[in-house]
Order: sequence, then structure tokens, then C-alpha cells
Amino acid sequence: MAIDLDDTQTHDVLSVRRVHTRIPDRWNRQFPLVDGAITQLGRGDMVVDGQCVRAGPVVTGRLRLQPLAAGYAVPSRDYLAFMIPLKWQGDYLYNGRLATRTSLFLSADGSGYFTRGEGRDTMAVGIRRDAFRRAFAAILGPRAEEIPIENLAIDLPASASLALRRSILGYHQRVARFIEHLPSPDMLEQVAEELVLALAETVSQSRQIPPERTRNATALQIVRKAENHWKSVGCKQVTLTDLCLAAGVGSTALTAAFNEIYGEPPKKIIRLRRLMNARSQLLLKPSERGSIKGVAITCGFEDAGRFAQIYDRLFGELPSTTLQKWEMMELTP
Repeated sequence: MAIDLDDTQTHDVLSVRRVHTRIPDRWNRQFPLVDGAITQLGRGDMVVDGQCVRAGPVVTGRLRLQPLAAGYAVPSRDYLAFMIPLKWQGDYLYNGRLATRTSLFLSADGSGYFTRGEGRDTMAVGIRRDAFRRAFAAILGPRAEEIPIENLAIDLPASASLALRRSILGYHQRVARFIEHLPSPDMLEQVAEELVLALAETVSQSRQIPPERTRNATALQIVRKAENHWKSVGCKQVTLTDLCLAAGVGSTALTAAFNEIYGEPPKKIIRLRRLMNARSQLLLKPSERGSIKGVAITCGFEDAGRFAQIYDRLFGELPSTTLQKWEMMELTP
């Protein structure tokens, strides 16, 4: 079945590999995300191992993330964002819903999604909305225009889940290999078409399953409002009272919403994000970061001794050790 995926874009392939301590801005632009944040919950180094490739209207990203972390991502409204968890430890939450080995998630309304998990290995697929709609019409015919494409959280039959995962992973690997072989745009479009049609077929067959509107819709709305406020003022200035006012709820409702979506109360998330901000500053060049005490105060920690204790509790090392380790790395040829 031939479809015109996108006659306005030049096909290209880019890759981002192995980044430590945080997800880089380049990854977010490539996927593309307009907003997002990761909050480290487990002890140790934040290690990101990812590859992101783009071919015309399709971008795929495989991301492995350690340790336990919670976060949110807001894709561009021009894209539909599919998320397929491959492996993880413990519980993996997507918008507060427990993932299974056959889960498929779709973020379609531009509001983004929230995740929480440890040792995760996930595939994300972004497809331009117009290209997906054309594939949808190729499958369903004229009635496709009458069917809204909404957020979905579904568990596929085991055989369908396995086939879809193989299709996505196969596509991702093939396009990544094409970087070396410089194929023609027609070849890239052909493999992209196969993937778009496979996902459109899956969504078309899932219309009888209600979208995720749901039991936790109120919690999602509360956390989204809090995150929007967070972004507007920065990490240091945020207080629990600020988040309550922004979300229009009391502290009890705010705490319940954060616990449901992130698995952690907002006070803890505030503290952890301040610590991550401090770590990012400590990893800057000496001329850019200042002293440990100065970094602590900048990130909202008035007591440097207390800051060092909770920093060590999260990252497994004192702030001074972070400085020494990265200064040694800078000196290594």
C-alpha cells in the first residue's frame, strides 16, 4: 500500500549516542520535544545511553536510563508520540498507569506524558501528524477523517505486541545503518512508510478500546499545571505553596496527584531537582561554576554541610568528589 508520507521534507538521518549526567538539548530537539525534565530518584550517576534517528516525517529514539528516575516530556504538537517500554526493573509507570510487557502508549493531544521507572530501556516513535493521518486514511478510507486520534494506553495481544516491537526495532536499526551507506531518499521513504502503516494499523484496530481519559485525569491535570509553573520560575524559587496556587488545589490534593503520577510527593521532587541542578553546575568548567558553597546557595541550600549530606545520599559521592573526578577527566588526554 503506497502512501505519500511527506512531499515537503528532505529525508535525513542523525544520531545521538551515549551521554552522561543528563539528556542533552540536542536529543530533545531531534525527537522533537518542546519541554521536559528528568528527576533522579535512585542513588548513583545518571547515565543515559541513547540513539535517535530521523528519516523525513519519522523519528525514532531508543533510550536506556539509570538509575530510578521520574520525568515528563511534551512532544511538538506537529507530532504523535508513541512509547513502547522494552525492559525495566520493578514498576514502570506511564501517566500513573502500570506498564506491561505488551503495552503501547500514544501521546496525541500535545499535553505530554509522565513516566517513572528504573533500569528502563524504551523505544519512542515520533510521526508527523499529517503523515500519520494520511496513513490512517489509506487504511480506513474516507471515514478516517471522522475518527479522532486520541491519547491511548493499551495492552496489545502478545503476538501483535511482538510483531510491532520487531517492526519498530528493525526500522530503527536499518535507518541507523543507512547513515554509513547513504541510501536514496526513496529507500528511506519506503522503510518509513512500512513503520507508519504498522502503527496506523495498530491504532485503527484499537479504536474499540477506550482512550486514557480516565481515573487519573485530574491528577494528570494537576501535575501538568504544577510543571508549567515550575518551568516559568525555575527550580530554586519553587515552593510547595507556589505549586498549590498554580494548580489551584491544596497541599493534600497536590501531594496525592504527585504520588499517583510520579510515585513521590512534591516536596521530595523539589529537593531532588535542586540537587540535580547543583550537580549540573558542579560539572561545569571551574571558571563557570564557582565554589561548592556558592552552588549550594544558588540552588536553594543555605546550609553547605546539610547540602553535602543529601547530595551524597542521592549521587553516592560528596560534592568535592564530583569536582575532583571531573577535574581529573578534563586533564586526561
